[in-house]
Amino acid sequence: MNFPSVKRIRKELHDFGLKHGDATRIRRAMQSKNWDVLNELTTGFGVEYIPRGHNSKSPSIEYINQGDTYATTIMLVDGRNWRIGCWGDYVERGNYD
Repeated sequence: MNFPSVKRIRKELHDFGLKHGDATRIRRAMQSKNWDVLNELTTGFGVEYIPRGHNSKSPSIEYINQGDTYATTIMLVDGRNWRIGCWGDYVERGNYD
């Protein structure tokens, strides 16, 4: 599995107003797939799932719902790659139903 560094988490999630140590907690939660902690720290609206689409540019995506398709969030792509970004970009370039 790939995990973003604590430095990158701090940089990408700066708008969430993370407290000291929260980026480290987020990285640990990613390592243990603790979606509850990730949802709490990013004040999300729960975990959502988009199944794999019809081509290589259409991975499955598990993510924290932030209430907007293009809001920055934490995603697990294809069950192995943690990403920080918006799931809308993946869906736009992919082939989903």
